Amino acid sequence: MNNIKPLVSICIPAFNAEKTIGRTLDSILNQNYDNVEIILSDNHSTDKTASIVKLYEKRNVNYFLNPTKSEDLINTSSVVSNFNYVISLAKGEFIAIYHADDVYDPTIIEQQVLFLQMNEFVGSVFTSSHLIDENDNILKIKVGEIPVELKSNNIIDYYTLLNSIILSENHLMFPTLMIRTEALKYVGNFNPKESYVSDIEYYLRLARWKSIGFIDKKLHYYRSNVNQKNNILQNKFHIIKHYIRFIEDYIKLPDIQASINISNIKYYEMLICSRKIFLTRHYFYNNKNNIARELLKSFKYEYILLSFKRQKCIQSMFLGLFFRIADKFGIASILAKSVEKMSHFRYNLWQKKLY
Repeated sequence: MNNIKPLVSICIPAFNAEKTIGRTLDSILNQNYDNVEIILSDNHSTDKTASIVKLYEKRNVNYFLNPTKSEDLINTSSVVSNFNYVISLAKGEFIAIYHADDVYDPTIIEQQVLFLQMNEFVGSVFTSSHLIDENDNILKIKVGEIPVELKSNNIIDYYTLLNSIILSENHLMFPTLMIRTEALKYVGNFNPKESYVSDIEYYLRLARWKSIGFIDKKLHYYRSNVNQKNNILQNKFHIIKHYIRFIEDYIKLPDIQASINISNIKYYEMLICSRKIFLTRHYFYNNKNNIARELLKSFKYEYILLSFKRQKCIQSMFLGLFFRIADKFGIASILAKSVEKMSHFRYNLWQKKLY
């Protein structure tokens, strides 16, 4: 193991982060690992992000403005563009990509560097996380809980990661990612044509290059918007829509199929169907019935038995059945609106369990 402290580049893409960026930078500056460069790339914020960050320039925080403007991009994500720009500025042996609204344990950098030094065959490392609200209070809920099959391994190979991503909506926490800088040579940058699944797509490329490391300690505090119901539902809608498209295309690739657990194929299909039923509900609710019916074609009656067998997606499968029946009688939109009201009631109950 190399005892010399290598330079770590802390890369922070930011946009309109005036409410949180000071707290984030303070947590990074309070690390017990001191050989770091802190690079923040501002994606043309319209608030006071720039002026706040510049107050930290004397403390080894380097402010940059992303030279690419969102209006200059065609069919690409300005968020991902900013990720790639801030990474391009890094000079360290390791690169950490941290969020501008999160808080970091004082030991996270030290522990991640040590992990990579002790495991030379690992190309990147993540940690576990707490969830916090806008006031830094820790939430008790398990939104974003890392799947068991990932938590049970401190070294994750490509096969395990791929099958876990297909099986679960949750995955490794992106704002805890630290990579070897040499990964950029073999893996490349984030895909600018992806937005909602750019992290998953990048994890898979990383894992095909070298195994991924995981430190099962909560060394990161992820700021969640769980109190904003509309934001949660809209964000979930867009994520699921992009996720389905990405996974369905990805698993069709000939060299990928060999890495999929064949015994789980039907289960994978049921999970994708479950996500499509969520979208179906959204489209019926908004009277976009033709789109909803097209998505509902993925539903199969055999999935109901499979959901009981696996103890997963039982409610979704019955909802798919009810939408099939309701659509035949022309009342699918009414059902969708009723489900929305029930969802609102469940959300209010769920909120009481946050703390």
